[in-house]
Amino acid sequence: MRLLTASLLTMFLLTPAWLAAETLTSDQIAAMLLANPPAAASTASQNLADDDGVPDPIIVDFLHADLDRDGSFSYVVALYSTERDPGGFLRVFQQRGSALAVVGDQDSAQSVGGYSTDFHLVDVNGDGVPEVAVECLDASGNNPELRLFIWTGTSLHDMIGGVAGTSALVDIDSDGVLELVQAHDDGTGFDILKLSGGDYRFARSVTEDPTGFLGPLGKFRYVRSFCRRLDPDRVSLADVREAVLNDRPSDESAVHFRFGDLRQIDGSPASVNDVDLATITVQPHLVPTGIKIHQANDGSPSQSDTCQGDFDGGRIDVDVPRQAFLRALQPLQLEAPLAAGDTIAMRLSAKLKDGTPVGAVFGVTIVDDGH
Repeated sequence: MRLLTASLLTMFLLTPAWLAAETLTSDQIAAMLLANPPAAASTASQNLADDDGVPDPIIVDFLHADLDRDGSFSYVVALYSTERDPGGFLRVFQQRGSALAVVGDQDSAQSVGGYSTDFHLVDVNGDGVPEVAVECLDASGNNPELRLFIWTGTSLHDMIGGVAGTSALVDIDSDGVLELVQAHDDGTGFDILKLSGGDYRFARSVTEDPTGFLGPLGKFRYVRSFCRRLDPDRVSLADVREAVLNDRPSDESAVHFRFGDLRQIDGSPASVNDVDLATITVQPHLVPTGIKIHQANDGSPSQSDTCQGDFDGGRIDVDVPRQAFLRALQPLQLEAPLAAGDTIAMRLSAKLKDGTPVGAVFGVTIVDDGH
């Protein structure tokens, strides 16, 4: 895991020093990006010139990112394409004062993106530094494709070379690192690719969906929690700063997650007794320090105000260390620094004993230091 030095942490967390760079509007950033496209995008634009020789206009989409974990979110990841060709190219800039400097390009000559492109950040290895994901449909508009890039410090390294077909990034072994699961086109099984260094490599093929979402008969399955409670569900920026700055826990208190009222896709109830407790984790890879099951209608005092609905199959209380919880908040928001008023979604995941995935999403609100 890449760590911040104490001096960088102090600069970021104790003072707004990173704001020394001029604040640029989206329009200003877009204009700077369009003035400096990668050569491949310029060539594509020229090759698609109209009958009058006018180049096909270049368009750009971009994301802010903190690629060096200094807290500044000074990097801009840009995806260039043209109006008539949705396939494009990635380039990375860094804001320096009021200017954007080119600091790297994708290391693959293959174009990126296509129709219905979804361009976003994802942390596949749990180090808090985002990777760049581009999902799209091919020219037919039917077949999905995934491209994934990791920042090396000088370029965006192509991690998989493009995976066509239905695929998903899922942490199937609960180690905090996402596996790439690809379904066979003929429906006979799934390939699992595991991350090795900066590349996804084939690990094995299996006949049943390792994510658990498809049952043995190919029927989609999922259990959702309709009762969720988090204590505390509001934290201050000061508490987050302190947790990140302290290498050692300043206290041993816990944050409490409660979930229950479990229901299958068809609305039928699921019992908490069917949950495999060993599979419970809180994103991003927070390992519980305590788990307690409360049976339906067990008469415990706290049940009167939570987890009693049409289906009361009991509830489960999960504790995670408070400091680890606070440190995990920024990595869940990959495109901007935490600010008062932000609400961060934190997912609790588990599986039933038959492998069916269970999910509960909790909201954590960031408040200013005075509240």
